[in-house]
Amino acid sequence: MNTKLAIIASAAAFATVLPAQTTINVMGATDITVGGLIAVGLKNSEVTSLQRPADKAPVNETYLCDNTSRFIISSTSKFANGWMVLANVESRFEVNDGPGTNLVPSIPGVGTTGATYGGWAEGETFGGIYSPYGTITFGKNSIYYADSLDSPIQGAPAGGESYRIWDANGLSVFNMLSGVPSYAAGTAVGSKFTLGNTRAQGVVKYISPKFNGVQVVLAWSKNPYGSTLNYLGGTAPAATPYSYENGGMAFAKVVYNSGPINANVSLLQIKNQGGPTAYNGNTDAYRAACSYTFDFGLKVGVVFDNTAVSDNIVTATGALQTASRDVWVIPVAYRFGDHGVYVTYSNAGSCSSIQNSGAYQTNIGYDYAMTKRAFIGVMYTMIHNDSAADYAPFLGGTNLGPSGPIMGESWHQISLDLNYWF
Repeated sequence: MNTKLAIIASAAAFATVLPAQTTINVMGATDITVGGLIAVGLKNSEVTSLQRPADKAPVNETYLCDNTSRFIISSTSKFANGWMVLANVESRFEVNDGPGTNLVPSIPGVGTTGATYGGWAEGETFGGIYSPYGTITFGKNSIYYADSLDSPIQGAPAGGESYRIWDANGLSVFNMLSGVPSYAAGTAVGSKFTLGNTRAQGVVKYISPKFNGVQVVLAWSKNPYGSTLNYLGGTAPAATPYSYENGGMAFAKVVYNSGPINANVSLLQIKNQGGPTAYNGNTDAYRAACSYTFDFGLKVGVVFDNTAVSDNIVTATGALQTASRDVWVIPVAYRFGDHGVYVTYSNAGSCSSIQNSGAYQTNIGYDYAMTKRAFIGVMYTMIHNDSAADYAPFLGGTNLGPSGPIMGESWHQISLDLNYWF
C-alpha cells in the first residue's frame, strides 16, 4: 500500500474503507483512488420453529444474495508538510438485482413493508483533514455496531470474527451483538439495531495517531439517526416535548494492535431527540474484544457486549421499560496456506424483565484465497431463539416475511460466497 492509500485507510480506520488499488493523479497535487468490493452469495435458508401461518411468508428458499458490495472513491490533497485534505465516497450496490428493488416482495393478503438497500454515498462518506496530530472527519460513519469485526484487508484488525469471505446474513457482529429485542405488550415487534443497519449521520470523528500500537477514536453527532432538525416545530406531547437540544450521540473507542494481540473497547451513548419513545429510546452500550494469534495460524478471541435501550419494552399496562442484555462471542479462526477455517459461537442472555428472550448463534465456515484480494468459501449459520426472542439474520431478505421476525422462530442458512476486493 502506498503512502496516500495508507492515509485514506487511517482516516477511515476500523470502518469499511478499502485500500484501493487504482490511483488517478489530478492536477499534480490531488490523487483520486478507486476501488470496491464485489460480495455475493448463493444461499439456501430456512425458518424453523415456526410461529406463523406457513402461507403468509416463505420459510424456505434458495436465492442469490448480495453481501454488501460497494464502490469507493477516495481522494487526498497535500496542503502543508504532513497535512492533507481527504475525502471518501462509498456507494453501495446490489449484485443480484437493481436499485430500488424491495428487499421483501409483496405477498397476497399481507402486502409489503420491505425497504430498499444501497445507493449513492450510502456507505462511509466524509471529508476531513489528516495531520501529524491525528485525523478529523465530517460525514457519515459506521459507529459501534461493526466494532470487533476483524478485516485486515481493509486495514481494520480487531478481536472478533475474522472471515475473509462472509455471508452478510450470518455475521454475529450484526445479528447478536447489535440487536436488542423489542416488545409491545409481550409481543415481539422486531429486533432493534443499536444504530440501525446503516451509517450514523452527521458525525464528527477524530482518530489519534498510533502510539505503541494504541489508537483512540472519538465521535459525536447531534442525531445519528438522521436530520438534526427532526423535532423542531409542530405540536409536542406534553410529556415528551420536542427539543433540538435533547438529542445527541457520544462514542469512544480504544484499539490496540501489536504483534499477535488485537483488542478494542468501545463506549456508546445516545439520547434520542425529543426524548425516548417506544422502541426508539436512549441507548447505553459498551463492547470489549480481544484475540491472540499463534505462530501456526490459530486465532482465538472473545467479545462481550452490554447494550441497554430505554423504553424498548411496552408492558401490558402500557408502561415503558428498559431492555438490557449481555452477549458473549467466541470466534476461532485457523489459516494454513491459502485456506481458512472458522467456528464462532455467540450467546445472548435474556433481556431484563423478559424471561426466555435469549438466543445463540453458531457459524462454521471455510474460505480459500484465490489471490490476495479474492476469496471463495462456504458458510453455515444457525440462529436459535428462545420462546420470547426475535434475533434475526442481518439483511435477511424474504426469508422472514414482510412482518419481520416472529417471536420464538429460529433460522439457519448455508451459502457459497465470493468476495473480491478490486
